[in-house]
Amino acid sequence: MYKTGDLARWLSNGDIEFIGRIDHQVKIRGQRIELGEIEHQLLRHPQVKEAVVIAAPNDTLCAYFTAEGSVSLTDLREQAGRELPVYMMPAFFMQLDELPLTNNGKVDRRALPAPNLSEQGANEYTSPQTETERLLANIWEEVLEVPRIGRHDHFFECGGHSLRGMKMLNRLYEEMQVELTLKSLFESPTLEAFALAVDQADQTEIKRVEVAKEASYYPVTSAQKRLFVLEKMTDAEQSYHMPAALKLEGAFDEKRFEKAIDQLVQRHEAFRTSFDFVQNEPVQRIETNVSVDIEKIEQNGRDIQELMNDFIRPFDVEKAPLLRIGLVSVSVNVHYLLIDMHHIISDGASVGILIEELSALYRGDKLEELPVQYKDYAVWSKSEASAAQKKQLKRLSGWINYKGSCLYWHCQKICQGQKCKHSQEIVSHLQSKVRLKRNWTNSLERSTVRPIQSCLLATVFF
Repeated sequence: MYKTGDLARWLSNGDIEFIGRIDHQVKIRGQRIELGEIEHQLLRHPQVKEAVVIAAPNDTLCAYFTAEGSVSLTDLREQAGRELPVYMMPAFFMQLDELPLTNNGKVDRRALPAPNLSEQGANEYTSPQTETERLLANIWEEVLEVPRIGRHDHFFECGGHSLRGMKMLNRLYEEMQVELTLKSLFESPTLEAFALAVDQADQTEIKRVEVAKEASYYPVTSAQKRLFVLEKMTDAEQSYHMPAALKLEGAFDEKRFEKAIDQLVQRHEAFRTSFDFVQNEPVQRIETNVSVDIEKIEQNGRDIQELMNDFIRPFDVEKAPLLRIGLVSVSVNVHYLLIDMHHIISDGASVGILIEELSALYRGDKLEELPVQYKDYAVWSKSEASAAQKKQLKRLSGWINYKGSCLYWHCQKICQGQKCKHSQEIVSHLQSKVRLKRNWTNSLERSTVRPIQSCLLATVFF
């Protein structure tokens, strides 16, 4: 026997069901993706002969294919989009005469041409026509970091993702005082369609986030609730960390740095937040005085990756702060700054903001006071559950009732008969017990913009 690297499932009848390659599974912005499934959908196009999908270093899915004759990228995207959820759609497509191969005849993924998103669709460019389209094009170009956006360009195909979507929506409000949700962007992802959604938006539909009344505890957002529950289920595994490392060169004032850290913790309530259960519901508590001790770390011949691996360790989400700072002194003028935050108080954009503000405070700059904190948003999101969200939940309930009465039945059996400690085990049990047609699960993924694993796991808590 030898290790093949293939991922398979051993069925109850003794058959082995091939799923894909372990090394071809990727995780992009929290979603675990099987690249072979995307390739399978591309191969369903009548002209496509071969297809391979890779994940570029910037978390962009790139598709390469060979075909009989020239293939319209628009047609290929539309066909794949009918079966794949948004987060699995490649942002870059390239038709090749042939795929590069290794000596043993396998696709040489490293030899594939580097993707150039700025050139994608350059021959199909149509300039923005309306004033709204022109203003949105400027915002998209800035957020997506591309030189030109046309009226038919697709936000997610040009390198967009949920974090960039939120940044774009914030810029939209600053420029036009129009507030839309990510759901609007997923439903209208082209510049032309999204501009129409902006023109039709009811500017009074969404209320502004206000400062919440002082209380001993506050509600959590849906994202925080999910992370808190998973954290409890997985015994504080190191799966939900947001680490970063920086090399500091030049004169370093340790006292001034400690003061900047204290100011940053006082500035952001998230760094003074802990989580607990009240009446079986997760809540967050804001502590008044919390200090972050800077850990002095000896290098002892370790490189930066080894240092970071040793630095990251489980948080106790019931105790603030959920932030750690480490300092490695290599020499008088060279230091490494190690940062680790729990994902329940931070996201991909938080690290950059933390570093930017920490640098400003270290320099002695005065920062503007924050108008609201994250707990204010949590209170707002709970009280302002929109009719659209309720409609979405109703549609999800209808989908379960219509498509999968067996789904509810098996979930009930699993929850009662098989206690699963880890969320992944729950998902595995559900996937092995529930037999749903693939077009049903794809329909659910597209309508909820969530991976099937999250949808199945949600039924456990439903």
